Amino acid sequence: MSTFQVKKRFDALLEKQHLADIVSSFGDADFFDEIPLYSRYSQVEFLKPYGDVNMLLVELALDYLDRVKSEIPIGKGKRFTAITVISDDDAEYIVPSIFVCNGNVKTRLRNLHLSSPSEGLGKRIEALVKKANLDSTYGVLEDRTTVPGDVRVFVSYNSPPQGFVSQQTFADGVAAAP
Repeated sequence: MSTFQVKKRFDALLEKQHLADIVSSFGDADFFDEIPLYSRYSQVEFLKPYGDVNMLLVELALDYLDRVKSEIPIGKGKRFTAITVISDDDAEYIVPSIFVCNGNVKTRLRNLHLSSPSEGLGKRIEALVKKANLDSTYGVLEDRTTVPGDVRVFVSYNSPPQGFVSQQTFADGVAAAP
């Protein structure tokens, strides 16, 4: 994983993005949103001296996902959390977002159809997760249907904790019935 200094600077970035207080941001029982972890490429330029920026972004985003999982108390309903990744240009950095759906998961996400990464961004993210030695903890699936022509990659737990819905629920076009 990345150094303490990198984590500290990334935490400062999360603070600027109003994502540092996890419970206040995502703790509401009806919360459902997807929020980018940064808003400008220049905000992650500080990662360059530490290695592959995209690799570091994957590691830092998954570390943040773990924090979200552990800091939000489990209520009576189910929850779905993931890191989603988009990329507008292969020459630019990836853009990870935190995706949180508290309650009514199967109803709210009934139109979400995830599949195994087929090419391009999905395969790139899958390779980064594997390179970080996190492929046994996290699964990588992609969404090619929500926004036609765009790919959004989902990275979430292979074995989600109790109270969480697995991303496999939405895999391979299986409709998630309420």
